Amino acid sequence: TYQWTDNPAWCLYDMLTHDRYGLGTKLDEALIDKFSFYEAAQYCDELVNDGNGTGTYEPRFTFNAQFMVRENAWKALQAVASVFNAKLYMHAGYIRLALDRPAAATKLITNSNVVNGIFTYSGSPATDRYTACNITYNNPADNFLPTVITEQDAAGIARYGYQAIDMVAYGATS
Repeated sequence: TYQWTDNPAWCLYDMLTHDRYGLGTKLDEALIDKFSFYEAAQYCDELVNDGNGTGTYEPRFTFNAQFMVRENAWKALQAVASVFNAKLYMHAGYIRLALDRPAAATKLITNSNVVNGIFTYSGSPATDRYTACNITYNNPADNFLPTVITEQDAAGIARYGYQAIDMVAYGATS
């Protein structure tokens, strides 16, 4: 039987395997690392505070979008992966999913394991230090029409001035 989900990891897996609207006729399902998708799906489904100050929780990531025009398959797949901070990649003949999420440190760097014990520090240009973000998302309270919200960093604005970046939260409804 068919099931429904808004978990972006499983939506991505469906796009890779479905034989009508996905790549199922072109791609052998055995070449997909299902375990990387399962791990990502669990992370997406973890409940987090909805940020509205009401004490309610929602899944960390959901996907609520439609494809309305023909698009390059790899570009569309990577767009869906970006919804939950992931990337698709090929390794050892398998399609795998790399997820950017908090993890324990894997290596401690000290003077003893740096060439000549000298660190070189660098930073980003002041023009790349954004202090505000205009985010476009699909607002369910307004018939899922695109809505722009602005988030600002008051301390950053005081230090670097107002520098905004525009972003689209692809498939997001909150």
